[in-house]
Amino acid sequence: AQQIVHGEASYDTWCLDPRRFTGHANVELTSLKAIEDYQNEFRFHFPHEHRPAGRPAKTTPLTPILAAKGAEFTVVNGWERVDYFKPSHDFHPRHMFDFDESFDVIAKEVELVQTKVGLTEVNGFNRIEITGADRHSFLDRMMCGRVQKRDGRVGLGYLLNHHGMIKAEATVANIPASDRGPDRVWYGSAAASEYHDMDWLTSHVRDDEDVQFKSLTNDQTILVLAGPRARDVLSKAARGDWSKDAFPWLSVRECFIGIPSKRGWIDLSKWINPISSAKPRWKTAFARAFRNAWCLWKSIAIMRLPMAVHRLCRGTMSLARSPQGHGGIVLEKTWPTLLLTPVFPKLAHA
Repeated sequence: AQQIVHGEASYDTWCLDPRRFTGHANVELTSLKAIEDYQNEFRFHFPHEHRPAGRPAKTTPLTPILAAKGAEFTVVNGWERVDYFKPSHDFHPRHMFDFDESFDVIAKEVELVQTKVGLTEVNGFNRIEITGADRHSFLDRMMCGRVQKRDGRVGLGYLLNHHGMIKAEATVANIPASDRGPDRVWYGSAAASEYHDMDWLTSHVRDDEDVQFKSLTNDQTILVLAGPRARDVLSKAARGDWSKDAFPWLSVRECFIGIPSKRGWIDLSKWINPISSAKPRWKTAFARAFRNAWCLWKSIAIMRLPMAVHRLCRGTMSLARSPQGHGGIVLEKTWPTLLLTPVFPKLAHA
C-alpha cells in the first residue's frame, strides 16, 4: 500500500517492482517460466542452478565464440553471460549447497587474473548516455557526495530518495566531445536496474533543465580486462599510451582497438558497437586477438568480494583492520554482523 500510494515504502520492495523486468520479459517468456515453475514446484532451487526455459533471451556476437570455447552461461536480466569455462565438453557439476566440482576450475581462473591477465564479457550492465548543459548539476542534485565533473575521469555515486535512502548505485564517466558525440556522461549501473534507473532519472528532470538520456544497454557490450598484465595486452591491441601516468586509475578514454592485418589495422570497436552489426570476419578477428586471455565472470565476481559483503550486510557492515594489520578481507563467522577490511590498507583508517 505504501508503494502504491507514496511511490516509496518503509522497507525494500524490489522483489515486487515490475521495473526489475525489461523488454525480454514478454508473454512467451512468462508462459515458459510459469510452466517450468510448476514442473519444479516440489524441488529445491540450488545455488548456481540456471533453469533452461526461455533461454537464450538476449545474446551478443561474442556468445557463440564463448560457447565454442566451452563457456557455461548464467542469466543476468535475460542476458546470457559467461559463468565459467568448462575443462571438457562433458563437464557438468552437480547441484548442491556445498562447493561443487567447478570450485577448482574457478580457483585457477582467479589465480590467472591475480598473477597475469584475464578477459571476460559482462554484457547487460545498464548504460545510459546523459547529455545537455545541465547534466552535471542534475546528477549533483540526484546523488549524495561530490559528483565527478572532470573530462576523462570516473566516479562512483549513490542516488537517494527524499528520505535519504539509497535508490541506485552508479558509475559516472565523463567523456569529452569527439566525432562520436558531444560532451557527455556515461552512467553505468546494475543490469536489473535498466528500467528502474531510467524511470528514476527521467521523472526527476525539471522543466528548466537541459538534460537528455539515451539508453545504450542493448547497443553496446562490455569487456573487462583485468590483472597485472592488463596494460600490456591493451598496449598491443589499442593505439595510444596506456601507462599508469598516461591512463591513471579511474580514467576513461575513447580508443581504437584492433589487430594488425595485411590491409592495415582491423578496427574491432566497429564490431562491438553496435551489438547488432556483427559480421563473421569481426568474430574471427576478435577471437584471434584475445585467444589466450579469456577468463570467467565468476572469477571476476569473486574478487569483488567487498561489494558482495556490502550487499549481504546492508546496514550491519563495519570496517576493521585484519589481525596482521594489513589490507585484506576479514569476515567474522557471527551472522549477521560481518567485519570487512578494505583491500587498500589506508582505507582502514577512514
